[in-house]
Amino acid sequence: MFGKKIETCSLTRAGGMSSGSVAGSGPLLAALLAALFMAGCGGKEEASGTGSDATTAAVNGGDDDADRGPCALLSGEQVTTVLPGHDGGSVMHSGGSLIKGVDSYQCSYTRVEGTDAQMFIVIVHKAADDAAFDAIKPGTSLHEDDEAVQVGDAAWVYGDAQDLKLKMLKGQSIVELELMTPDAATRKGAVVELARVLAGKVQEPAPQE
Repeated sequence: MFGKKIETCSLTRAGGMSSGSVAGSGPLLAALLAALFMAGCGGKEEASGTGSDATTAAVNGGDDDADRGPCALLSGEQVTTVLPGHDGGSVMHSGGSLIKGVDSYQCSYTRVEGTDAQMFIVIVHKAADDAAFDAIKPGTSLHEDDEAVQVGDAAWVYGDAQDLKLKMLKGQSIVELELMTPDAATRKGAVVELARVLAGKVQEPAPQE
C-alpha cells in the first residue's frame, strides 16, 4: 500500500500510540492495535512480503516517499493545517498485524513546546477482503452518539476540546485521525478535509499474501 515495508516501533517516543487512540475503537480494534505494536517492536526489517500497489507510485511519487510509508500520505503543508510547526512525521508502524488479512500503518506528527508535546496521529487499517474487514470494522452502535461527517463511506468526529478524533470507513479500510492540541476542537474542519484527502488514497485493495 505504501511502498517499502518498514517495521518500526517506539512506544517511549512522544509520537507513539496514544491511549486515547485506542479508546472508543471497540474491543477487537483495540486488541489489534495493542497486538501489532507488541509484535512490531523488534526493530527495522527489510522490505518483503506485502508488495506495493500502483497507488504508491501514482500518488506518492518515488522511492523517497515510499520509504516514508504512511507518512507520505499527507504533505507537510497539509499536516500544518492542523499542527503548525510539526516535526515532519515519524513512521511508527507500516504493514502487517496479528489479524490475518489486515495491514496496519501509523504516522505520528509531533510539535514540542517547552515540556508539552502536541500531536497529530494518522492510522490506517487495510483489510484484504470482506472477512478481514468484518473483523475490524466498528459495530453499528459504536458511534451513534458521535457527530457524523460526510467523508468517505461513513465517518464520525468525537473526543473533546483538546483531543479531537475522527474515524472514517472507506472501502475495506479504516482511517483514524487524532489531534491532541489545546485548540483541537477549533480545527475540526481541517481534520475532516485531511480525511477527505486520505479517502482518495486508500481505495485500492490490499495486496494479497
